[in-house]
Amino acid sequence: MRGSSFVRRSQECSTPEMVWSVVFGIPAAVAPSLDEHSLTIMLARADAEQAGSLRPLLSLEELARSRRFLHGLDTCTFSQAHGLKRWLLSSVLGRNPDELEFRYTGCGKPELVHHPDLFLSLSHTREAVAVAVTRLGPCGIDVEGKRELTDIEAIAAETFSQSGVQRVASARDPLKAFMREWTMVEAASKSIGCGLVASRELQIAVRPLIGRANYTGGSVYVGPVHGLHPDLHLAWACARCPRRIDILVSHLEELAGA
Repeated sequence: MRGSSFVRRSQECSTPEMVWSVVFGIPAAVAPSLDEHSLTIMLARADAEQAGSLRPLLSLEELARSRRFLHGLDTCTFSQAHGLKRWLLSSVLGRNPDELEFRYTGCGKPELVHHPDLFLSLSHTREAVAVAVTRLGPCGIDVEGKRELTDIEAIAAETFSQSGVQRVASARDPLKAFMREWTMVEAASKSIGCGLVASRELQIAVRPLIGRANYTGGSVYVGPVHGLHPDLHLAWACARCPRRIDILVSHLEELAGA
């Protein structure tokens, strides 16, 4: 991939719960060590050239779906997200990206055919795309760009649990708190397959790296990701708690100038 042939910098931190690593600039031959305790996230700035280079990897169905968008940026990020999905999984499985087969649940969640032990989730906004892959069980990922919202309290009341509404209302920066809550709710909803229509029953206990989203019938682990870029909000959710999270970042430092 363009702009991804070497590691520019990396950072790693460790807590009693998990190891957390971020690599900026992805080696072209990266092969994530996706064991049964880890979650791998790939994050990239929306990039038309990268999307174009990845489009040949897409299936006929994925190409047809990409053409349904009215805005060219949405077509671009859809193609980029699904191309990166194939590229990342091909690195994990040692197979050609265009050989991978996918099916979709009734809620649109992708599943990898012939590999029931691998779980994935995608998210794309006009600023960035994100892909999550794990063996831990159903997962969810959400990335959102910077937004200007004028009626935060009303949207929060319609979408979040009461505790989520209170976190937004009491925050020093309500918009930042809203976007943090929104991405966690989206990620948790994707993980359990309920959609945002049932999001108000998600009771999220927030912690710096790992929290819990409880709902009728179960719970998932959920966490926001801080510090990757000031204009991006990213959150993940997973059925089981990962001991390691690896975030692979492709030329995100160029986002501000995009």
